[in-house]
Amino acid sequence: MKVEVYDPSGNNIEHTGSPGELVCTRPHPSLPLYFWGDKTGEKLRDAYFSMYPGAFPNFDGVLNPSGVRFGSGEVYSVMEKFTHTIDDSLCIGQRRPQDLDERVLLFLKMRPGTRLTPKLGTEIKAEIRSALSARHVPKYIFEIEDIPVRSHFQLLCKN
Repeated sequence: MKVEVYDPSGNNIEHTGSPGELVCTRPHPSLPLYFWGDKTGEKLRDAYFSMYPGAFPNFDGVLNPSGVRFGSGEVYSVMEKFTHTIDDSLCIGQRRPQDLDERVLLFLKMRPGTRLTPKLGTEIKAEIRSALSARHVPKYIFEIEDIPVRSHFQLLCKN
């Protein structure tokens, strides 16, 4: 397997030491050929090869606040404790050009009849800090109507 670091334009920036997107530029044995029910492989190519043609970026929710890499699944496991009020969640990292560091954002789809309150937000942050670490705690928590998904029902994790 060959991996490289790309900037948003698809240029290899390994030699710069700058942060970028980790991509696989040579196929590897465990790379799937298609998603279940997608015999042509179109959905797989759309999900993993559309941003950098010929390279495989994995956008499955790796966050990197303050240099601590973790998967969004770690936060989702904590969110399981709140299923009585939260229907679904989306955890992403945000790093704008003017930011020195990535910050964690958490979007919540609430169950009917429930709302995100300041008290619930505080409880969620405390539970994430206790179960994981302070680096995992979202900077902001937002209530949203629905969670966006791609055509193959993969959560939309990055822009």
